[in-house]
Amino acid sequence: MTSWGGAPSTSPRGWKGRGCRVATATETDTILAWHFAPDTGRSRYTDEPIFPGAVFAVSGTPAVCGPFPHGCVRPMDALECGFGCYVSRVRLSGEMAHDRGKVAAQRREHLWCADAKRTLCEFALWCAGQPTDRQLPNVVELIAARFAEGVLWLAADAAARAAFGASRELATWTAAVAEARDAQNAELERRLLLLAPAG
Repeated sequence: MTSWGGAPSTSPRGWKGRGCRVATATETDTILAWHFAPDTGRSRYTDEPIFPGAVFAVSGTPAVCGPFPHGCVRPMDALECGFGCYVSRVRLSGEMAHDRGKVAAQRREHLWCADAKRTLCEFALWCAGQPTDRQLPNVVELIAARFAEGVLWLAADAAARAAFGASRELATWTAAVAEARDAQNAELERRLLLLAPAG
């Protein structure tokens, strides 16, 4: 188990009032979530390896954007918050704080991990409405430097284009974007779950 040193026992000044909602969980409460780490497969904050069975834990009251283990229930949110293409299915537990799709917890256990670069390439092409039988290694080379941002941009652009075709009225357009984003999230989750080990 990895302990993140220096985690405060209470939220320090500056984290309060940012819209975070703290929810206390019992020992049996858990959330299944997604986590994207750097392609090295190491924690961005502690440089420790991330592997199936790895546990990152802290004490204190979690705060989103603080030094606490994080995850996101929706894979699109996790991709937006992540720092690479190394994906993990994680179990969050203990006391938790929620804010705009991101969850900070006292404990994060990595259930399985995988290199999702090819999956994200195929997903980006799916979002853009392009055939996915292209030579994917060439696509990987083109967008490797800012990969997650490129996938998110393609997804957002595709959602906006779909919504614009539905209506030019703001309320209808906003709803159409949200609907397209939900469809993208469902497709990304379906693709990522295919990376899970058998059994």
